[in-house]
Amino acid sequence: MTLQSGQDPEATPDRIAKYRIEGVLGRGAMGVVYKAYDPVIDRRVALKTVRTELLDGDEGEQWLERFRREARAAARCLHQNIVTVFDFGEDAGISFIVMEYVDGRPLADYLRGHRALGVREALSIADQMLRALGYAHAHGIVHRDIKPANIILLGDGTAKVADFGVARIDSLALTQHGSMVGTPSYMSPEQFVGENVDARSDLFAAGVILFEMLTGQKPFPGDTLTQIMYKVLHEPPRSATALNTALLPALDGVLHRALARQPADRFQTAAAFAAALAGAMVGMCKAGDILDDATTVIGRPAPVALPEPPPPALDADALRQAEADLATHIGPVAKVLVRKASAGATTIHELYESLAAHLTSTAEREAFLRKADRTAATFGTGGSLHGSRGSSASLPSSSPAPAATARYDSSVSLSGSGPSSAGGASALSDMVLDKARRDLTQALGPIAQVLVKKTAPRAASPVELYRLLATHIPRDDERDAFLRKAPLG
Repeated sequence: MTLQSGQDPEATPDRIAKYRIEGVLGRGAMGVVYKAYDPVIDRRVALKTVRTELLDGDEGEQWLERFRREARAAARCLHQNIVTVFDFGEDAGISFIVMEYVDGRPLADYLRGHRALGVREALSIADQMLRALGYAHAHGIVHRDIKPANIILLGDGTAKVADFGVARIDSLALTQHGSMVGTPSYMSPEQFVGENVDARSDLFAAGVILFEMLTGQKPFPGDTLTQIMYKVLHEPPRSATALNTALLPALDGVLHRALARQPADRFQTAAAFAAALAGAMVGMCKAGDILDDATTVIGRPAPVALPEPPPPALDADALRQAEADLATHIGPVAKVLVRKASAGATTIHELYESLAAHLTSTAEREAFLRKADRTAATFGTGGSLHGSRGSSASLPSSSPAPAATARYDSSVSLSGSGPSSAGGASALSDMVLDKARRDLTQALGPIAQVLVKKTAPRAASPVELYRLLATHIPRDDERDAFLRKAPLG
């Protein structure tokens, strides 16, 4: 890896191994995705770096070996609906994986602003996604982070699933840091409670995406991580036909099975899911010519090109405020970074999360991200997984309490920040933090570890820590029981 003389280490390198770097496609907690050029075979590629310095000692070497195995496995997934992995390697302490460069737009762009797709388009994308999943699962690869940002749509309507193997690689490192991996709105119940994940978890996420494409809404809506988790674990999914009356009941049945709480009650394979969709499609054709013959190929929906996605909904004043907030940390370059980040952000919080990746210290990132709530409230363009910070207001038992801010990166994995913030490490003792984790786990499960890490720096005493953590507990009786366990010292 080479940098220009005097250049900041965080700047874009000229080259990684044999690959010439042409630009940045995305940044995440685990590294950066670059647009690159392979001069040996004259091919553009996407190169994703993985920061192995995040791991120490023997764990780091063990992780590297697993990285190599996962990359080799991902490279075996050669399918028209999968972004191909070409190569992997290590250069100057940075491990990287080289993927096919796809000139397309993520499905997330088309769903922006709660926009539903047409039935033909949604079924075409779902069918291609399920073909990709079926192929990968047959080769022993489980994605673990299926979401609209990882479904890339080409101009001719072809859908490609990205980050096979890469999502697993990220999870190996993040899990070792005590974090939960996945994007909350698309996570299966077993991911939320920390159980083993298999192919059926990918199919659950595919069901969420299909529901969203057909209705413009999510089956388990929520403004905070805790609300989403509570609904996924305790409530049935909403009815798609209630949200989009143009849909026929057959699709409700398919979606309810795909989104079943227990893995054994879901479709057991991608092929079974696709077959159920094909059956529903035939029923729709017979019922009312919702699909015409030109859109089917041997009973399956063919690729359907989509119009340009709607423009981002971020208002110019909100962008200027974000620029001012970022400039206090990094100076005039904030203007350029905000302009670039706004192209891929649909909400103020997504914008701030993206920009926070450019700040080097935890304290700076925390201070910057706290300003997102104010900006969203001022300009009315929030709408992501962020609740009120530090609120201790009691909520009715039927309504889950607000959660702490969920962090996302370009790989869109959820991970807790370390036990430090502005002002340094938490003043609370390890004994108090361990007790808080145990007590909160009884009410919320494994997510308690992340919430305690994120909340501890803001608490001046054990009682305040418990008060802040209690806002994440949805039931009144469980919240009161948790508060009674607070240490007095």
